[in-house]
Amino acid sequence: MNAFESAEGTTPATDAVTNTGISRVVPWLLSGNSTRAIQAQAARLRSHLEARPDLDVADVGYSLARSRAALEHRAVVLGSDHAGLLHGLEALSAGDAAALGVVRGRATASDGPVLVFPGHGSQWQGMGRELLAESEVFAACLAQCDAALSSFLDWSVLDMIRGTGNASLLDRVDIAQPALWAVMVSLAEVWRSVGVRPAAVVGHSIGEIAAACVSGALSLDEGARVVALRSRALASLSGGGMTAVAAPVEWVEERLGNGVEIAAVNGPASTVIAGEAAAVRETVTEFESVGVRTRKVNIGYAAHTTHVARVREQIMEGLSGLSAAEPRIPFWSTVTGEPLGGALDAEYWYRNERHRVRFAAAVRGLIDAGHSVFLEVGPHPLMIEGISGVLEETGASGRALGTLRRDDGGWARFVRSMAEAFVSGVDVDWDRVFAESRARPVDLPVDLSELRHHGSGVSPRPDSAGTGSDLSDPVASLADMPGPRQRRALGELVRGHAAAVLGHASPDTVPVAEAFRELGFDSVMAVELRTRLAEDTGLRLPTTVLFDHPTPAELVDHLQARLLGRETHAVEETVPTAGTDDPVAVVAMGCRFPGGVSSPEGL
Repeated sequence: MNAFESAEGTTPATDAVTNTGISRVVPWLLSGNSTRAIQAQAARLRSHLEARPDLDVADVGYSLARSRAALEHRAVVLGSDHAGLLHGLEALSAGDAAALGVVRGRATASDGPVLVFPGHGSQWQGMGRELLAESEVFAACLAQCDAALSSFLDWSVLDMIRGTGNASLLDRVDIAQPALWAVMVSLAEVWRSVGVRPAAVVGHSIGEIAAACVSGALSLDEGARVVALRSRALASLSGGGMTAVAAPVEWVEERLGNGVEIAAVNGPASTVIAGEAAAVRETVTEFESVGVRTRKVNIGYAAHTTHVARVREQIMEGLSGLSAAEPRIPFWSTVTGEPLGGALDAEYWYRNERHRVRFAAAVRGLIDAGHSVFLEVGPHPLMIEGISGVLEETGASGRALGTLRRDDGGWARFVRSMAEAFVSGVDVDWDRVFAESRARPVDLPVDLSELRHHGSGVSPRPDSAGTGSDLSDPVASLADMPGPRQRRALGELVRGHAAAVLGHASPDTVPVAEAFRELGFDSVMAVELRTRLAEDTGLRLPTTVLFDHPTPAELVDHLQARLLGRETHAVEETVPTAGTDDPVAVVAMGCRFPGGVSSPEGL
């Protein structure tokens, strides 16, 4: 069985079970042909529901999902009770883009997302534990993965996820990689269970094993064999280290010393080096001395280097006679950076571990092939930064999305990720989402100007000729404000979005003079904040914006300066707004060079 077999007419065992968390967090869907239309819908719906406190929140959510067309501008209000959901509607109707329980976006027609499976490093103690209790689909698939692994392991992934095993062992490659594989395959099955159909799959390092299973190229049993036996061989390696470097591969390569190699190229300014531990430390010290950001990868050997050749014979012997099939979902290889062109045999899986990961090349190829939505399927997003960098480099519009987050791994997080996917244009089968709640239709206000026959996908945009601009367009509103008022609005925007990204209910928790890093921002949060601000200001913000302007106050100064000069820089500094065919592009955090230097060569 593979996680997406039902597309070929075979029913996985998990189709008999459900996701049980809908009773705890409910999505209310709204969509329209403009931001203003959504605000009006939210106000009208709130007024109606204030007078009907007897209506079940799941019934309302189900009715909204079934009775409304999925138009271009979308919003999802999330909550667990009547009061919380009404508060979200109030915030949405008032144009509060930073409200904690509101997800907004602009969709484009899509043939499905690219599922992205991350590599080593996305694991964390407790990953999957909440979802195991809240999603029968996840639990059933994880049990199948555990059964497949039991032929090769003397420990249980299920026990590890439940917390009855020694979770501290997740630092070991032969523990972390089988556990990660099982979690990724099971998360893909949860996405399938809510109707998400991928247009392609791509994996980073070990993530390729999960991608192969989901694509149908490997069975669960063969996937378990690859991840278990190969990680056992890798566990015998020691003395190596790996570090992620926020700089272009060309710049990094020119400065590598003996004993250090390029292990992965994840984006235009996202490179991973590996080699002898002491040599890697020396190289990192040199890079940091000129202001280049680095991050140590928590792994005890030098993956994707000549070190792996020491266990070639063990890997080839363990995977001899591996049975693989043609993938039923397009599989893009990060060994070659191209669509799969050969067998997924023992030699391929050795090369997958031994050679450089060409992730950025694969993403470029996927973008060139017309893909624009990338959905990372893992316990914590690692690849969003690299994907976003490639989107920016190529000038393509697109979205890079995640599934779970570190310390936020339950059904509520998954529902939010579903909402983020939906507002980006991904088709979700909301009937399946609401199935367990036994929700029933109820009467709601109907906006006849927006209503279409219900169906999947993005409805065609109406002819905009003669309709005028969207009066609630935040870009137009900001541009037209006098200076002092504009600054106040930008301050509210930055602090509000920062609070929402951090999961705080109030912008008062975001001091204007405190660095984003001190507030708790990581790279994933930085990408999310940058994307939110780009959408609401219309500016094509630089990839280093949160590093070049590291406090809310400094960021407000920068945004206002850009807005005041937008007429002279409109072509290069603003993203397409209403009336164009492109959504806001998500971009990555790049490398910040010191002393005003603008490029690696300038160093």
